[in-house]
Amino acid sequence: MVFKKQIAKEMVRVLTPDGIIPWYDYHMNNLKNPKRITLAPPITRMVAPSSWIACYLLQKLKIFNTHYLCIIRKLAS
Repeated sequence: MVFKKQIAKEMVRVLTPDGIIPWYDYHMNNLKNPKRITLAPPITRMVAPSSWIACYLLQKLKIFNTHYLCIIRKLAS
């Protein structure tokens, strides 16, 4: 986690005042995190060839989701 914070800090440092950076990352240590948005890739690769609907339903369960998306921006000073 320290490494991610260092990366984010450097990204904010070089960011223009009105800029944003989308951050899409792997997250597995908190199964109750509601921001996880992506079905685990191994599950997707296994299920998608047979049924995109099954992928959609599994993704809605959140328990099989492993990635999150957030936005990095500078705070107004």
